[in-house]
Amino acid sequence: MFIWFEMPAGFDAERMMETDGMELGILLIPGSGFSATGGLKNYMRASFSMISPEQVEEGMTRFAKMIERERDRIGKRTGF
Repeated sequence: MFIWFEMPAGFDAERMMETDGMELGILLIPGSGFSATGGLKNYMRASFSMISPEQVEEGMTRFAKMIERERDRIGKRTGF
């Protein structure tokens, strides 16, 4: 029913959803919502049980855009 995505260290799943989620039309749950200690900041959880294979493919395309944007944001902050 769910799949977890571990993104590179430094990625902020909450920021990604707040900044890009609505615009890209995707809803993933930041991992920090599942941590009592504030961890899992670079994790996302997605549900795939109620969507078609075509919707999964489109969602992954949109998620890739979100990842690229976060990578660009981190690069600007760190000089990479």
